[in-house]
Amino acid sequence: MVATRAGWLERGEVVEVVFDPKVVSYEALVRKADQVSCAQKVLTRDDAQHEVAARVVKERAVRSDGEIRTDDDKYFLARIMLGRVPMTPLQAARVNAIIRHKGDATPLLAPVQRALWKRILAERDADWESAIGVELREAWRTIEERAE
Repeated sequence: MVATRAGWLERGEVVEVVFDPKVVSYEALVRKADQVSCAQKVLTRDDAQHEVAARVVKERAVRSDGEIRTDDDKYFLARIMLGRVPMTPLQAARVNAIIRHKGDATPLLAPVQRALWKRILAERDADWESAIGVELREAWRTIEERAE
């Protein structure tokens, strides 16, 4: 079994991967992440992992014992109107990272989110509530109630 958790570490977005080494090896995970361009940096937790990762991704292997923060406040997203669009936590983290670098995050939005985004832009003066940190269904329920 492989499980993931998005968070923040070393001033960047990370995905922590929890896996069963009886099912898949650490080296196989690192190789696959590298093949699909998900290994810009591999943060390792011990010397054995670091040795394996350095063999696969060279200098992109970085030893870190820091705590992964999952309580990100979506600093950049919170400062613009796009923060009013309901998103999953991972989606909001990715959008926040793109906005940080002044990129266009709308390709990450689903069609229903894009439609709402256009409405928010058209009704800028309305009192749109932030959807950051609000459970997705609850945020959409609030939007639907507002429309009634």
